[in-house]
Amino acid sequence: MRLFLRGAILVSFASVWFMGCSPRPIPSESGVDPIDPELEPYQVPVGPDVSIEPILRKGFQWEFHPVTEYVLSGKICSIKRYRWGWSGAIVPIDLAVRWGILVDPQYDRTISWSQHRRWYFWRHGPNVGLSKQQISQHSSNNHIIPANENLLRALLRIKRNDLVELSGYLVNITGSKGPSFYHWNTSQSRKDTGDGSCEIFYVMRITHSGSAYQ
Repeated sequence: MRLFLRGAILVSFASVWFMGCSPRPIPSESGVDPIDPELEPYQVPVGPDVSIEPILRKGFQWEFHPVTEYVLSGKICSIKRYRWGWSGAIVPIDLAVRWGILVDPQYDRTISWSQHRRWYFWRHGPNVGLSKQQISQHSSNNHIIPANENLLRALLRIKRNDLVELSGYLVNITGSKGPSFYHWNTSQSRKDTGDGSCEIFYVMRITHSGSAYQ
């Protein structure tokens, strides 16, 4: 199921993210639609009526600038958590995700994935049967900003090779702390590589292991 997120969005954060509790799933009598990891990411531009409330965290004032609605379904390649520095103050976790042809279980064995310093990397043997372009255009590194503590708890339960669906917005972010200013822009393409090619993903809904969270 696609989650379409339209209209004005005003979201506030608490100053502390709670790590020790289990996430609360959305009650559902009919169950949760299965995840289709073969789908291409869904992306459409947002209108001027979409906004996200600024937040103050760890002494940083952050503002979010939604660019597109975004839904990503796929299999987790790698997970990396961050706590330090200005980027760790707003983006606590990166998820490398693959979809489409790359969800075939054979590639669990023939392609290896890793993350370091906000980048993701992949390596494969000589007989993988895929081009570099096919691999890079069916995987992405996502800088995840959970919209609340419950979503952060849900993120922390995700493991390598799990299937997930994430819904929200690709955003550009700006921040300040005292005299210092920061900015970080999202990629809007699955075809770019190198610096600036990662998605900055403000997540408002997660589907994982038969449950949905928001």
